[in-house]
Amino acid sequence: MFVVATCTDGAGRARARDSECFLIVERGSTNEKRELENLRREELMMAALSTFDQMPPDRLQRQIEQQRVGLVALLRKHVQCPS
Repeated sequence: MFVVATCTDGAGRARARDSECFLIVERGSTNEKRELENLRREELMMAALSTFDQMPPDRLQRQIEQQRVGLVALLRKHVQCPS
């Protein structure tokens, strides 16, 4: 059994306006799992970008800075830099 996943701009294909390409993979295969995960990640990314677009710029900047500070602190805690 095969499953068809549609995509746009896959490996240089479907670049023309409104064109499509189709990826056909075997159901349950590693390729199907990878494509389903990629679709899930793309949906998450689009949702995040939509949230960012709706957020006031000053609030977005504050949240980015808070995340940056937190990540730097986490790295300093877990990564030993050579002296």
